[in-house]
Amino acid sequence: MARFQGIAAIAALIVILASAQVVAEPVRMRAASHGDFGRIVFTWGSPVGHKLNIEDGGALIRFSRPIESSYTNVVRALSKYLTKVSPGDDGRSVWFALTGSYDVYSYDSGLNVIVEIAEMEGDAGLAKTAPEPKAGDEAGKAGDLYVVKVRSGVHADYTRVVFDWAERVSYRLKQDGGEVTVAFDRPAEINVKPLNSRLPRFIGGIRSVLDGKGVRVTLSVPASSKVRHFLSGAKVVLDVPRPAAGDTAKTLTAKLPDASPVGGAEAQIAQTTPEASTSNTGTGEKIAKSAALTEFEVAAPPVPTSQPTAMTPNVTVTQPASAMDQAQPAPTAAQKEAVSATPSVTTSKPTALIPSGTVTQPASAKEEEASALVPTEAVSVTPVTVSPDAVSLRFDWDTPVAAALFRRAGILWIAFDKPTTVDTDALKRAGGNIIRSVQQIPAPNGTVLRMSTVSGINPLVQRDGLSWLLHFQQQELKAQTAIETRAQPYASTGSRIFLPVPEPGSPIGVTDPEVGDNLIIVPVVPIGHGNLQENVYPEVVLLPTAQGIVVKPQIDEIRVRVIDKGIELTGANPLQLSPVTAESKEQSRLAAAKPKPTDRILDLEKWALPELSSFISRRRALQNEIKRALGDQREPKRMDLARFYFANGFGAEAFGILKRIAADRSEIEEVPEFRLLRGGANYLMTRYSEAAADFAHYALDNNDEAAFWRAATLAHMGETAHVATELQRKASILKFYPKKLKALLGTLVVEVAVQMGDISQARKLLDLLKSDEPTPLQKAHIDYLEGKLLVAADDMDGAVTKWDEAMTGPHPGVRAQAAWARIEALLKLDRLTAKQATNELERLRFAWRGDDFEFNLLRRLGTLYLETGSYRKGLIALRQAATFFRNHEQAPQITQQMADTFSFLYLEKGADSLPPVTAIALHDEFKELTPAGARGDEMIRKLADRMVGVELFDRAGGLLQKQLQFRLKGTERSRVGTQLALIRLLSQDYEGVLNVLDETVEVGLTEQLTTQRKHLRARALMGLEARGDALNLLKDDKTADGNLIKLEIQWGDRDWQAASQSLRRIILASGILPGQKLDDEDANKVLNIAVAYTLSDNDRAVARLRREYGPAMDQTVFKDAFHLISSPRTFGLVDPTSVATRVKDAENFQTFLTAYKERLKKKSLSSVVPDGSAAEQAPQS
Repeated sequence: MARFQGIAAIAALIVILASAQVVAEPVRMRAASHGDFGRIVFTWGSPVGHKLNIEDGGALIRFSRPIESSYTNVVRALSKYLTKVSPGDDGRSVWFALTGSYDVYSYDSGLNVIVEIAEMEGDAGLAKTAPEPKAGDEAGKAGDLYVVKVRSGVHADYTRVVFDWAERVSYRLKQDGGEVTVAFDRPAEINVKPLNSRLPRFIGGIRSVLDGKGVRVTLSVPASSKVRHFLSGAKVVLDVPRPAAGDTAKTLTAKLPDASPVGGAEAQIAQTTPEASTSNTGTGEKIAKSAALTEFEVAAPPVPTSQPTAMTPNVTVTQPASAMDQAQPAPTAAQKEAVSATPSVTTSKPTALIPSGTVTQPASAKEEEASALVPTEAVSVTPVTVSPDAVSLRFDWDTPVAAALFRRAGILWIAFDKPTTVDTDALKRAGGNIIRSVQQIPAPNGTVLRMSTVSGINPLVQRDGLSWLLHFQQQELKAQTAIETRAQPYASTGSRIFLPVPEPGSPIGVTDPEVGDNLIIVPVVPIGHGNLQENVYPEVVLLPTAQGIVVKPQIDEIRVRVIDKGIELTGANPLQLSPVTAESKEQSRLAAAKPKPTDRILDLEKWALPELSSFISRRRALQNEIKRALGDQREPKRMDLARFYFANGFGAEAFGILKRIAADRSEIEEVPEFRLLRGGANYLMTRYSEAAADFAHYALDNNDEAAFWRAATLAHMGETAHVATELQRKASILKFYPKKLKALLGTLVVEVAVQMGDISQARKLLDLLKSDEPTPLQKAHIDYLEGKLLVAADDMDGAVTKWDEAMTGPHPGVRAQAAWARIEALLKLDRLTAKQATNELERLRFAWRGDDFEFNLLRRLGTLYLETGSYRKGLIALRQAATFFRNHEQAPQITQQMADTFSFLYLEKGADSLPPVTAIALHDEFKELTPAGARGDEMIRKLADRMVGVELFDRAGGLLQKQLQFRLKGTERSRVGTQLALIRLLSQDYEGVLNVLDETVEVGLTEQLTTQRKHLRARALMGLEARGDALNLLKDDKTADGNLIKLEIQWGDRDWQAASQSLRRIILASGILPGQKLDDEDANKVLNIAVAYTLSDNDRAVARLRREYGPAMDQTVFKDAFHLISSPRTFGLVDPTSVATRVKDAENFQTFLTAYKERLKKKSLSSVVPDGSAAEQAPQS
């Protein structure tokens, strides 16, 4: 059953995507723990904006576009930091619930948005709390300061600069044209060096100066960019918007001199750095102009005028940069002058930087002082020995750096574009028998290492945040992505060679101590971008590299410039370049596009059995070989058994053997074949998270076979859109696989190809599977997939036929999938109604259970029920999906669908089509879907309206009573209390009316609501026989409802004179005028007042009433009664019993409660009771 889980998942995913109206952008999300911090990476299809808010107990990241991702593995990977990860209600945000108090940061990196969670810094951290200055203390004292990190992020329309204070600090910001000054009221060391070393877009420079009891930071920005600023917790954030066209940031006046070339042998580098010397006005202007272009310019390395400089002694580099800077003496005026005056000598003779085999102290104190002027960056190099035949080195930088990697004359070169000193002895010791020697080449503006390694051992380059990782093992050294070389003899800037590459680093000029010539190394940031082959031109040679670019000048006047979109090579005179013909360009393109042989690790064909009848005997033979093996010979025999199990599709058995092997020798986990076998075994057991972890190991990087398995695993984990191309590109690996694995993986590739619309490849793969003599089970699966392929080709009838064939196959899972696909096809063809489709799907509910098939079936069934108006059945099916699969990543979507349906029913009048009792019963069954807040309150009140409409007063009262107890406050509580009082009155619970009114007294109520509450209280008092109290309460009340209550009391007390006065006010308020036509209700009022006048002996009033209303009363059913009552009294002519009878008839006037019941027939309970707040009903001025 489990082996078809992934197929069902992808089939269901296709149905979901096809039926969705609005699809959020699928985003790959991965997480990993890195010792002292955790990292979460969102990989988008295109750059996206985001905002991170730190809130109590967690962090909320909100993106500028809707996101859809899988969060299941994040908590598992970062359980130390997170308890829960959940999507936000807006579809654009993700909430991280933290296990404790941590620092949370976010930043952009191309298509990635990265979130890092780290322990809060302690006293020794860079962000420790600043000590309060004591009286008499000197604010600028180094011991009293702590370091504030400065970060930057480049966005589409602005650049963000963040000052990471540990606690809130007051500040003032002033912008004067292109200069922005931020004055903080607390002293600190603002670490601006990382930002200045690689200035972000729209920033021309940044510096900080201690100022009294605070610190002042100055930034250079374009004058047209109006800087925005705000606080984010303790962080101070500046946003520099995109400037007007042509406006750029000017370079700040620097405080430090230029870096001096070591021994005069370093290449001259004019960098865009704020540390440029200002001792010479002309030079300063030249550097400022260069900085505005954000370019680097490198001339060929000059010949030294003195003896070669020996390499300086190695030192450990785990100390922070600030400590290193403090150890360096401040430059003297003489030193500044020496640096500024360093001549640029050009000669073709190569410069020897390091004598062969010599490691000595600096040649002179002057050279030592000059080298001390070179600014260095902090880097921690962590060597990790993982096995006798592999080693890893990790370079942890504090700032972004670019890297270069290449071999020359058998020596491995590693270069970074930031200077530091590396403990080469420690690296050599860590390398064991892999790295035989390590040498650091002096380079003031970079770090250059030369290594001798065992033959065939090469590093694989990776990056982890600001860190660079080198994994040494048996592998080829070459670039994964070729940097194009463009010879442009007719460029607008003159003849040049241009190499387009994003984020090139600073050029580094060095001398090769082995060969003796000069090189210019240009590190780059993108991983694996290098030069695949040597490019030879008359004036320059580009060496092959695995990372970065290496230029070997053939003449003295070669200039290397890093510009915005790549690297430019020019000369003092035009370079001798030939134009590239269209024919040669096309030949190069075809050569590059020619597919290379697929990299394979596993050799499974010799282990696969054509028939399983010989399985037991073959297994026994392999087990016997393990028994006979001794010592170290047992491991390879066990590996053979694992290969045998895996090749024949026995994942659990293969995993068990591999687990035993790893228990005996954990180092084998670094061997690519072991990782691939174990990942494959996990895959066969549908343990996709564990399989993904194995396939993600660096030992499997840059291998086609591992890439295919990795893509297949991620497809099962819901990331089909991200890996579809890779999965289809590497599918050729299947031709080397045994039939069982080929069928299992091949069907997945077909499904993905169909989903992505690649009908041609899907057909080719299906033909390949069909030609391999499939078993009946495999044939049924192929028939099912062929049906999906026919649907994509718009052949619905052909698809239905194929699915009919698949439904006769031996596997229940395939039968269920084919049956469901057939139902959906017939529904689209209008050969099934929605009701018939639900009946057919109900029959499939127990055909295949426990995986995504059942989850998606329940979801589809529930949706169909809702579409046909069977709300109860639909909600039941959806609730089962959400309950049975509560850990499913799409379960929250099911819950949201149920909540939306519930809101439609009870907030948008969807339930109005249901009988009241049915609507009430449905609410009771799914009341947990009632939303919180105002929407929930409104839903409850509307349901109470339905209950009152069918006179379920007790049920309605119970709902409103809970609202009063737990949910409502203020005037709204008074309004709902009035509704509840009316319900109690209709139920003749007079004590309950008074209690509710007493408990819900609030100030600021409208006059209308206050009057209504008074009427309800008076009517309740009347019901309790407190008639006098009721009349006193209504003494000054002139309203129609007030007069109705008084009339009831007066009529019952036989106070005819008072009753007649109340009736007259009622008649006047009703607008009943003499001579107009009367309806039955108005005629009854006239008859009532005639009775009251007669019994109060007010003959004059009776006579007037007869004159004014007699003609109109003659047209009503009350004609005879009116004439009897209003006729002049003549003794003996009228039967007293007849008068008494007519009086009794006249008592059927509309009472107060009768009036309310009539209103409730026409309006809802909520409409009958007005809004409560006087402020809400105040007239508009």
